[in-house]
Amino acid sequence: MTSTVRTSGRFCNHLIRNIFVSILAEKSNLVVDYSYHKQIEDLGINLFVGRMVYPVYVILNDQNFMNYVKTNTQLRVQYTLGENTYFQTKEGSNFLFNHFQTVLKTGIINKNKFKDRYEINNDVFIHVRLGDVADKNPGFEYYNKVLSPIRSKSALIRSAVTRARKSEATGCCRAMMSMILESNSC
Repeated sequence: MTSTVRTSGRFCNHLIRNIFVSILAEKSNLVVDYSYHKQIEDLGINLFVGRMVYPVYVILNDQNFMNYVKTNTQLRVQYTLGENTYFQTKEGSNFLFNHFQTVLKTGIINKNKFKDRYEINNDVFIHVRLGDVADKNPGFEYYNKVLSPIRSKSALIRSAVTRARKSEATGCCRAMMSMILESNSC
């Protein structure tokens, strides 16, 4: 059976991986065991679980997964996920962005407890990931450039960090909040 259970990464890695596996499962009516299944469906994203199990396995990895996603042919195969497979390539990200806009958006909105505010607010949510990837964070200047044109009345900044990086995250978040508040006072 195709499964994403016991794959590596944090929640968002599982979310992205599961959406792509769901797309593939729907093409072939596959039975799938998903990691974080309930939590993802609680967000309004329905993951496809079919009824078929096939004897042939294909190993999916970051180099080949889009070939299977783009095919219109019903493949009668199970999928095994290669080690450290995250499906986070540029082509995959572009595909997923479009998939969110055209397929998943309504379900997510309907499950959101703030759905009545959708499209009638300028709220901003920023997730600053530090911790294990702090060296890849683009820094305050990036956030300043991206957020400067936004006139927001409400901002939520979130960062999950280790204790060692907490002061760095707090400083970055305070600087962003100051920038947002200053831009709103104009």
